[in-house]
Amino acid sequence: MSGTKPSIQYRTTDGLASIMASAYRLDKDINKSSYQILAIDDDINLLHSTQALLKAYGYDCIIADGGEAGLNVLKNIPIDIVLLDLSMPEVDGYAVLKQINEPEFNS
Repeated sequence: MSGTKPSIQYRTTDGLASIMASAYRLDKDINKSSYQILAIDDDINLLHSTQALLKAYGYDCIIADGGEAGLNVLKNIPIDIVLLDLSMPEVDGYAVLKQINEPEFNS
């Protein structure tokens, strides 16, 4: 892991926790289990942290280790929300976005 990755990880999880806390305060009555969330990242520790955090707020989260794995999930499971790392080796987040926006992606 590079020297900057841990601080980015903490900022990412802190930011996610802040967003989730705000959403929770705004609408406690939403059916959280009806949302299918997918987190795509090349950092497995961050994926597990994100999954645990979302579970603590009552959400289910599927994790995918990298862009290719994320695309495979998106092709096979209906997903409502995607949390996507844009900077990944091999298939980065931009390539994932490009592919899922293609008309033939879910055909």
